[in-house]
Parts: sequence; structure tokens; C-alpha cells
Amino acid sequence: MVFWWTRKPLITARAVIAGSIIPADKIDPEAFKQNILRLDKNTPHRFNPSFQGELAGLKKLFKETSLLDPFAGFGSIPLEALRLGVGKVTAVELLPTAVVFLKAVLEYPLKTVSDPKWKNLAKDVEKWGKWIIEQLKNDQDLKELYDEDIAVYIGTWEVQCPHCKRYTPLIGNYWLARVKKNNKYTRIAYMKPVKRNNRVDIEVIDVNKKYKISLLDENKIKSNKITIPRGEQTIELEVPEKNIDPKKKKAKCLYCRNKIGYINPETGQHYPDKSNLPTSLRKKVEFYPKYALKQWNKLLEKYLSGEISLEELKKAPARPRILVKVKTRGKDLEFEPATQEDQEKLWKALEKIKQIWGDPDIPTEPIEPYCSSTYHTIVWGIDKFYKLFNPRQLLTLIKTVKLIREAGKKIEEEKLKNGWSEKTVFNYTEAVMTYLTISLLRYSAFNSITATIRADTLMGAIVAGSLTFRGIAMVWNYGEISPYADITGSWTRNLRSIYNGLTYLVSIVSENSSNVKVMLDDATMLRKLSNEKFDIIVTDPPYRDDVPYAELSDFYYVWLKRALCDIENGRLVPMFHRDLFFRRVGAVWKPISTQWEFFAKREVSFNPGRYRDYAGNNQDAEKYAYERYLELLSDSFIAMREHLKDDGLLVTYYNHTDPDAWRDLLWAGWARGGFRITATWPLDTESKQSIVKRGKRSLDTSLIIVWRKRSQSSRVGVFSDVYREAVEVARNYSGDIWKKHRGLDAFIGVMGRVLEVVTSYDKIVFPARRNKLSNFLEIKSNGKDLESVSRIIREIVFPAAARGLIDYLVGTSMFNVGSPEALFYLLFKLVFLRDPETARKLLSKEKKLDASSITILSIASGIDVDDMVKKRIVDEKRVPSTNKKEYVLNAPLSIEPSRLRVFLEKRRGINPDKPRISNSVDALHVLEYYASRYDKNVFEKLVSKLREQPSGPSFIDEAKGIAYVICSYFEGDPEQRLSMRMLEYMGVKCGPAKPIHKTIDNYIK
Repeated sequence: MVFWWTRKPLITARAVIAGSIIPADKIDPEAFKQNILRLDKNTPHRFNPSFQGELAGLKKLFKETSLLDPFAGFGSIPLEALRLGVGKVTAVELLPTAVVFLKAVLEYPLKTVSDPKWKNLAKDVEKWGKWIIEQLKNDQDLKELYDEDIAVYIGTWEVQCPHCKRYTPLIGNYWLARVKKNNKYTRIAYMKPVKRNNRVDIEVIDVNKKYKISLLDENKIKSNKITIPRGEQTIELEVPEKNIDPKKKKAKCLYCRNKIGYINPETGQHYPDKSNLPTSLRKKVEFYPKYALKQWNKLLEKYLSGEISLEELKKAPARPRILVKVKTRGKDLEFEPATQEDQEKLWKALEKIKQIWGDPDIPTEPIEPYCSSTYHTIVWGIDKFYKLFNPRQLLTLIKTVKLIREAGKKIEEEKLKNGWSEKTVFNYTEAVMTYLTISLLRYSAFNSITATIRADTLMGAIVAGSLTFRGIAMVWNYGEISPYADITGSWTRNLRSIYNGLTYLVSIVSENSSNVKVMLDDATMLRKLSNEKFDIIVTDPPYRDDVPYAELSDFYYVWLKRALCDIENGRLVPMFHRDLFFRRVGAVWKPISTQWEFFAKREVSFNPGRYRDYAGNNQDAEKYAYERYLELLSDSFIAMREHLKDDGLLVTYYNHTDPDAWRDLLWAGWARGGFRITATWPLDTESKQSIVKRGKRSLDTSLIIVWRKRSQSSRVGVFSDVYREAVEVARNYSGDIWKKHRGLDAFIGVMGRVLEVVTSYDKIVFPARRNKLSNFLEIKSNGKDLESVSRIIREIVFPAAARGLIDYLVGTSMFNVGSPEALFYLLFKLVFLRDPETARKLLSKEKKLDASSITILSIASGIDVDDMVKKRIVDEKRVPSTNKKEYVLNAPLSIEPSRLRVFLEKRRGINPDKPRISNSVDALHVLEYYASRYDKNVFEKLVSKLREQPSGPSFIDEAKGIAYVICSYFEGDPEQRLSMRMLEYMGVKCGPAKPIHKTIDNYIK
């Protein structure tokens, strides 16, 4: 229906809920998978559970169960609870925007089952959605501004060149179509700037049409170069390079070709470069395009308020610019350059906006000012929501809001004439208008100056949503969709999606008698639940650096409240969802301007920007924000405990790469919340395709965690004893987990079992430590300090999980693999070990991890990353595009002796002729080289010499253990063949382990 930042897969939610409710002895695992999860179907989430035959009795079990999700988000968990027939389902959200979406997903579809008058809900949404599009088509203002046959306008910004004084477009990507299918390019088109009549115009090069080609081999396009074969000759084309790179602060004028650099706002002086400027001046100057856009936004406000004329605004140093118009022709797109007449239509739209300036349907609310990583646009002067749209986009959205409101009044009139009660009419109209408004929200996300253009889609240049990423970014090729178009993101297409989505939701609850309640409440208090208690609580709690939902979803909120409110005396007044958009102060309902102003500081997340007004500097704000986050997360667990029955289950999803985030969870749930972990289940959430494409892997596996209330006891564990117990449990459990999972899934799964061990204690005593880990860790609760919880994670949970898993993999081979270097090396490889097909693609490539992921391996193996870099087991590099650190594992990628020799010399810093080994990984690589280069007799002599080195025997013995694990489990890795040859020479038999097939199993005991 509409984009939301996190939605757990429906089938996973169903497995979690059903597994939490059905006792293990009441259903066969195969019946659970086939009948409850419907894994016998290609798209299981489209099929409701089947309670036929012996499973009929389960219906009563679900009917008698109550479920709460206090962080309901877009509603995946409560929706699946409804599908399963859970008797009472309660979904709580802090933010008004999310509550409206939850009502659309959960409450309204259920009404179609309980009330016959609601049976035509989807048809009425479709009917009035089509009425709105007809009104838009007949709107005289819009008919002047849009061409009937144009689907998309591609726009950007142009700035006045400080050198030649002409306006130059700033273009981030010249591709219009770069579509590939089956290793062939099927659609190719791009833009090209041309100087004409003292200005920069755009020319469209449609390669397919101009050169009469339908397919082009993928190797004929490299970067921005296109090679077209013509018999024995070729045609060479070059797509222009972007002329704006805001990260590098680079820009170039397309007319005079001069570099656009920096400006001193005080003097107006331009400097192509600032590196040689005096320090005092360097601090004053600003990247010229950024300065120019800020000036535009200031002048825009002055124009709209009547302080300057349109002609004065047109002379601003930056202006909006339309580049290309896109037509749809069946499944193809046609491109044509925009004309001066197209530019004039933007100015006409702006004049119409000025005529209605002051209309309450114009979103003049301020964008949050404190976190430029949320709205990256704010540093460009876009500080109010209406500035996120060009004049024509803004006018169209305003008119659509008014039409939705008008449609609501017509719906009320129609239903009252049909004899419906006023209450039923009100509720029904609210539902229809909510779905129409969701269509508007989707349209706004695809129709702003932050909606980027993608040239690699099935057809070519298609608009991508503004909210696709974690923040709203500044883009230099944005899409503007005509209100009359039928294309992705258009009103017509959105309406179709809403209709299909609503029909799907109705089918889910078609035979359902559940009771569902959607509530606006604070998960840290849950006051509106009073003394209500639940059988199970299933939720996906926020992570420390989660998306700032309050701020980002304000992009929706400012339109949502307008369409669902009325206007009286030139201001918005309550109509539908009154308590979401207004708050009662005495006898007066006062509007909630934005979510960021009213709800952000109550949201469970770590966001220092929200607290800079409390703190004197960034460091204090960060400390305060972290303490506040811990307090809110802990309070949410305490609130859940208060509303969970004594024998109830709390089930949480958790997905994070930072060990400190696991510390935070343990602190909130165990130390303060009073829960213990009784079961865990790893869930892979990473896209295999993207992994293979990148050739690298980030740690991105969720752990489903089952908690129970901890009994009142005083079980105290000593660190060394708990660690030994945890390693033993990890080792024993690794066999079970390895039957179902590989690589990172297996590690996270074993780690979950270790969490069960540590939370079975009420307190764990550590040896005294001289220095605190951080001044952030001074918080205490129930006799537990945060530093102790941190030590549990860093000194027990991660190391014990790693040790237990590696011990299992070494198995009965009698080898000992326990040094930090060996553990680190194997764990690094283990991250990339997945199903056989994916593993072969990943393991044969250079293996890379980001800084956050490498930290986990460092903690798990007990060695500092810097030490691994010094020992040249990994290389530290900087990613050019982001300047962030990444780490590359130094492991053989070839079995050729000559390449192995180069690898030892260049990557590992080891002389193959006179090797000095300082750890077992050194020994492994030297032995692998010997095995590939020499016969067995020579190999044995060289091994004897290695043993003469200090610690040589122990390094060699552990190297055999590493090789045994690689040989047994890393199929597709070039090092597997090297290890096998090496072990064969040393008299050790080894072969690949049997492959596995991953399934969803019954996981809650």
C-alpha cells in the first residue's frame, strides 16, 4: 500500500506466533509447516492456515489467546495473529501516522466481515479514487500545466555560473535507460548537454532508435562508454559524466566548462578551490551550489509572502529546471527534451500557489532542524515541507487533498440517503478517506524533488520513492509524475495497489471473528491498557540506531492530517482520527503540528540531535541521548512485563551488528526488565542476490528471542564457571544448529543459546577491573551495572559461541583450534558460508567486511582488529565512495603455486624460501604453499624445518585443525583444495561435509 521502513516477513510472523501458542505435542512438525505456514505453496503468505481434520481443535486454542504488539509498526505481526484467529489482538504505536496505517491494515478489513454494510469497502475506495482522477483531469489549472501524453518529467536544479553568469543544469546522472536482460542491453538512452542560443539545452540520444539496434551485448557498455558494432567497424558513444558531486563538493558549468567552487557569502567572491585559502576564510566560504539553493529557498518565501516579484525570483542564483519529458508507449518509453514552454509552466504553477498562499492545505510546517542525516535536504535550505516539492507538484497535491475531503462529504451524503446511521456513516467514510489518503501519500513520495530517477528498471527511467533510504536525500535528477499517468507511483497505479491490497487484507480475515484494537500509546508506559494482561507479546523492538520514524514519517503526516481534517475559518479542525492530529488541552483541541515536535523525544531510539537543546555540546548530547535510549528501552520491557501473564511468553526480533546493541538488549530485558531467555532461533534477513553482487557480507541476521518472567531467586554465577558452562552448551548445540543453518546463521543461533545460559543467572560476578570501559557504562539497576552486562557480552556470549562452534566443527579430529588468530580467521570465512550455490560464489572472491561486522569477530575471537592488521591476516582499506573502513581477509584465492608465492610475499609479508611463522595462520598458508609446490618428500622435509622454529610444533598442529575445518565445510573455496592436499601429505583424511537444506522448523520448546 505504502512504503514503511521495516516490515517483518508475514510468513515469519506467522511461524513465531503459531510456534508460541501451539504446544509441541499438539502438532506434527510437517503439519505445522504444511498446514499452518503453508510452505507447500509458492507464496505461502497468500494462503490462510488450514485447520482441517486433526488440527480443528487448534482453532479454540488460538481463539482463547490474547496477543499484544507494543511496537506494531506497519502491522505484520498483528495481521498474522488475525489470520491465525487469535481471539484478542492489540497493536500499539506511538506515532499517529503508524496508527492510521494500522487501522487500514487491521481494523477496517475486519469490519467488512462483522458488518454487511462494509462489504463494498474496496469498491467504494476504487469508485471515489476514480472520481478524484476525473476531477483532476478536468481541473483547468492543471490542464494548463501538464501535457496529456507525458507521464513523467525529469527535473533538476540549475545555478547561475559564477564565471560566465549563464545558468547551468546540475545533473547527477545522464542515463535515461540502461536496461539489461539475460546479459543483453535491451533499452539504451541518455541525455547530452548542448550549447544553444546562449544557454544550455538538453538533447536526447535514443541509442535503440538512432542506431536501429534492439540488443547489445553487456560487454559493449563499460562505465559511460558505449560500443556499437557495425560490420568490421564500430560506433563509439560516450555518456557525459555528472557535473555535480556534492560529497566531494565538485561542480562544473556545462556552458563555459569552468569549475564551480566556493563562495564567500559575505562578499560574493567566488573561489574555484579553498585548499589554499587562509584558515579564517576557509571557514567562511560555502560550496556554491549549496549557497545558491539556500538563496532560492529564502527568495521563494519572500515571493510567496509578497516581498519580491516573480521576475526577481527568476534571477535567484538557483532555480528548478525541467530536463526531459517521458511518454509511455505500451511497455516502452519515449524521451524528448523539455522546452522553454515547459519551464514557463513551472512559473505559472508558482503564480497559482502564490494566489492561494495562506491556505491551510499548504504544508508550511518546519522540518526537524537537528539531524541532517534524516533530511539531508535541510542543509540546502529546504527547511519547510512545502519546499520538498516543485510548484507544479505542490499544486497538484494540494488540489488532491481538497478532492479527498470533498469525496468524503459526498460519501456521507450518499450513505445517509441510503438510511445508514450517522455513526456507521462516519466510521465508513473515515475508512474510505483513509485509503484514499494513503494513495495520496504514496503519490507524494513518488512526486517530490527528492524522488530519484532509476534508469535500470524494466522500461527505463522510472521514478523511485523519496523514502526508499534511511533519510530523505538531495537528488539531482528527480521525477515528477503527471496526475493523469498510469505508471509506477501515479495516482491511478497507487489506487490499483490500494484496491488490491485491501482485497488481499479482506481475504485474510474473511472467516475471522477476532477482536482487534489499534491504540495510540507509549510502549514505555502502556497506560491505556490499564491492568490488562496478555498470553503472549510478540514484537520487534527498536534498535539503538534505528530509523528516526517520528521525523521521517512527518513526510506523510503533514499530508495525512490535511486530508483527514476539515477547514473552518482558514484553519484545520478535527474531522477524522481526531485524537491523532489534535490533543485536548482543557476544553480545546489543539493541533499537533508535527510528530518530531511532539513525539520524537518519546521514541525509543538513539538520536543525539533530539537532545542538543538539553546539552551544551555534541558529546554531552550523545551521552544524554544514550542514557535516554537505555531508559526508554528498559521501560518498555518493564511495561511488557507488567502486561504479560505470569506464564506468558514475550517474543522479540533482534537484528544488529554492534555488540553494544546486544548489551543494551540484555540490560533492558534481563537486568531491568526481569526476564530470562528460554529459546532462540536465527533468521537470515540478508538478500543473497545483493551479497553475491557485492562479493562481501555484512552481519545481518535476526535472532528471534523467547523470554519468560524470571522467578524471584538469587542464582549467582562466577565468570569462569559461567564461561565454561556456556562453551559446553554452545558446543553441544552447534550440532543441532549446523543441521539447519550455515555460516553466520549458525553463529548467531549458537550465540542465542549462550544468552539462555547467562540469563538463567540473576547475577554474574567478574574479577575486578581497574579501568571502566566507558563513562557511558556507569548506570546501575537491580545490583547490576552496565559495564558488567557489557562484559557478559564481550567476555562470555560472543567468545563462548565462537569457541563452541569451532570446537564442534573440529569435531573428533583431535585437533585443537583455540588461538585468537585461528578463531578470527575461521570466523571471518564462516560469515560467507551459506548454502552451497551461494557459498561457491562468495568463497571464490575476495572476502570483505565492514568495520561494525569486524568488531563482532574481534570480540568473538578475543583479538584486537589492529593486531590482525599488523599480522597481515587482514588488510584495512577505505571505501572510496564513503571513506569508511572495510577489512579484507588475506586468504588464498588460487591454487597455482606461482600465485600463492605472490600472495605470501605481497599480502602476508612472508618469504616462502625462509618463512618466519608467528601464528597458526602463518603456518597454514606456508604449508598450503608447500603442498601445492612440492611433492610429499620435499613437503615433509620443509615441515620438519618449520617445527624447529619457536612454537613451530604448536602452530603447525593448530594449522592442521584450521585446514580440517576448511576442508570439511568450505566447498567452493580455493583454500579447500589446498587444505585437502596439505592434510593428505600429513596423513589426515578429510572430505567435504554433506550439504544441508534450510527449512523453517518448530523452534519454540
